[in-house]
Amino acid sequence: MQSGFDFLSSELVVVGLVILTISIGILFVPLTLGIRLLRKAGQGELHRMAALLTLMPILTEPLFWLFPVFLSSLIRTDSDAAHLSEALGGVFPGVALLSLIATLPSVVLTCLIAIRFRRCFSGSTTRTAWFLLIFAGVRWLNSFMTFAAPAFEIDGGPFLIIGLALPTVFAIAASYTSSKASRARVERST
Repeated sequence: MQSGFDFLSSELVVVGLVILTISIGILFVPLTLGIRLLRKAGQGELHRMAALLTLMPILTEPLFWLFPVFLSSLIRTDSDAAHLSEALGGVFPGVALLSLIATLPSVVLTCLIAIRFRRCFSGSTTRTAWFLLIFAGVRWLNSFMTFAAPAFEIDGGPFLIIGLALPTVFAIAASYTSSKASRARVERST
């Protein structure tokens, strides 16, 4: 009897590795803009926060694509997934659970960055900091839905395409908004 996880254990490995290879090329823009923001880090905490949130996909994207492949090798059948889902309260079907677990590195790193730069969430940088944090949340949601979509009977293709573009879009938005906030702060002080 073939389970729904046969897809995860065979084709996902190939698809994941192809997308990981493509992602490395796509992550070039966030890498360059993140480094640029790090060089401007002397201009304030907001630049450092934006830089770290911009560079975060370079670490979490490979983990996101490889983690489900690793977990799918542990979960061979639907009954394995059902036992795992039951152990965690039965909230998620197996595929959605794998996707949730794969999204955790991004969530944890974003929370750590937000805690470290909590001062950015008050004063003149509040709106920009919240914008960056909400945008990071959109990245998590999209990452989760990329793999979990089939469990909710939704086509995951659009999430995949959007997910490949989001790190670059985030890098451009973070660079622009943090520079704009910095210029506004300088204008207010003069």
